[in-house]
Amino acid sequence: MKKIVFLFSTLLFMGTMTAYSQTRVISGKIISAEDNMPIPGVSIAVQGTTLGTVSDIDGNYTLQVPEDARILVFSFVGMATQEVSIAGRTTVNVTMKLLTIGVDEVIVVAYGTISREAKTGSTTQVETAQLAETPVVSIDKALSGKVPGLMVTTAGGQPGSNSTIRIRGTSSVNAGNEPLYVIDGIPVMIGDQSEASTTSNALFALNPSDIESITVLKDAAAASVYGSRAANGVILITTKSGKAGEAKISFRASTGFSQLANDNNYNPMNSQELWQYLRDAVINSGKDPDDPTGYGNTYFPKSLLAGPQTNWFKSGLRNGKTQKYELTANGGTDRITNYLSAAYEDIEGMVIGNNFKKLNFRVNNDFQITKDIKIGSKIGLSRMINEDIGTGSLSYLNPFFGAMMILPWTPMYNEDGSFNTNIPENNNINPLFSANTN
Repeated sequence: MKKIVFLFSTLLFMGTMTAYSQTRVISGKIISAEDNMPIPGVSIAVQGTTLGTVSDIDGNYTLQVPEDARILVFSFVGMATQEVSIAGRTTVNVTMKLLTIGVDEVIVVAYGTISREAKTGSTTQVETAQLAETPVVSIDKALSGKVPGLMVTTAGGQPGSNSTIRIRGTSSVNAGNEPLYVIDGIPVMIGDQSEASTTSNALFALNPSDIESITVLKDAAAASVYGSRAANGVILITTKSGKAGEAKISFRASTGFSQLANDNNYNPMNSQELWQYLRDAVINSGKDPDDPTGYGNTYFPKSLLAGPQTNWFKSGLRNGKTQKYELTANGGTDRITNYLSAAYEDIEGMVIGNNFKKLNFRVNNDFQITKDIKIGSKIGLSRMINEDIGTGSLSYLNPFFGAMMILPWTPMYNEDGSFNTNIPENNNINPLFSANTN
């Protein structure tokens, strides 16, 4: 009996020694990076286990961990969580840093900037990264699909055409429904400012690459700052400013191509189809389409199909091409910062004769005179050349309207290679001649 008890006690003692040898004690102190003061109540846990403890009032802690423990996790409200490797140590001291708020938590409003949590009105902010996702030539088109409740309608597909923006829908029949645009704190004129062209867009004068952020104010609170002009909402545009540091110069070139969207395979009748259609109409009226002496336009012989045929619809189209070149410079010191940019854009529309060219310059400077006084200047220059042939009107110059009027057996060119202008069915106007001599 004594032998059995002695053997059992020996096994128990060996088991206890084995269990004890598989753990170790880690201790240390936790302080703040801001003032080097101890932080009580910090949670310390062994990664991948439920073992843990908290620091005492002096920031000290002691934790028994398994021998194979590798990482301790330190977490505290308002502080950045840290994962620290044990690496065979028995003392692990940690300095914790405050958890900073990201820039996206601050938005621009009518009277300055405010944190997103403190803003009670209805606002939506579009950042530079979102604008860069869409290669557009004006900011109104860049907003399409990025702001809930904002509708963007383009007047036409030609380059430089104006867009209609509605934030709260159409609220008036006689008065305007456009929102108020404010660029760097200054209300600006927008919309169609064309005189000789079919349509234009004043917002094209601003290069989308120069924009830092766009804030859309949707509620009536904006009227307290801008008055009745803000009745249809406000679009606040903030351009980029220079940043202190070493000067940075960047150049970007981009190009793109476009084709006419024709999802329903829309095309006018070809020569054979139109010839047969007109002959059937003449026969149904009781006349002979082969009689050259017939009254009115009823003579449609087979010989019309013997000469050259022209697809007037496709003749006025081409593959659109876009080219853009941008040069920016950014830098400064703690007291003076500068942002400079230059951009050139050349757009060839999908319709021959529709072209758009734009040249942009911007210089934004900020001067910190004293700790409490800061002044700055923001200067933007733009030159735009818009060429169009009126594709949105029922004009003889409109190639789409002309394609519906001009017969396919009417030649586009004369025998000497010049444009044919003897086209009675379209008031003797060749829309391709007008487009190429625009």
